[in-house]
Amino acid sequence: MARTTDRGVPADCTVLTAWSALQQTGMTTAATAMDIWMNTVNAMYGNYIAFLNERTQQNLAAVQHLLGSQNAGEFLAWQQDFAEKALESCRDESEELAEMAESGMLAMAREARGGGGALQESEAVPV
Repeated sequence: MARTTDRGVPADCTVLTAWSALQQTGMTTAATAMDIWMNTVNAMYGNYIAFLNERTQQNLAAVQHLLGSQNAGEFLAWQQDFAEKALESCRDESEELAEMAESGMLAMAREARGGGGALQESEAVPV
């Protein structure tokens, strides 16, 4: 017969040991998920800062070019071209940031599932 305490709890504290192991696994998974998310956010932040720097340089160059325009037709044509390129670059940057966020979320979900194998986008739970 197994040893028990006076309240009927197993003497080897199996329940407490199992609970402790479960809690430790959860804490480790949460810490790893936080690391993954912070790395993702840092990468997104760095990417966005580089984009803003590039965008600022392009805006300054555009102002200089527009101020040097010889006539209204040249000014309007160049302004329209610049605006289209600016919108396209903003759209591309937004898509890239969304892809980075998705990648981080999938990595966290993969870690939550025990880190095994690649989590396919179709397996992800929509939010």
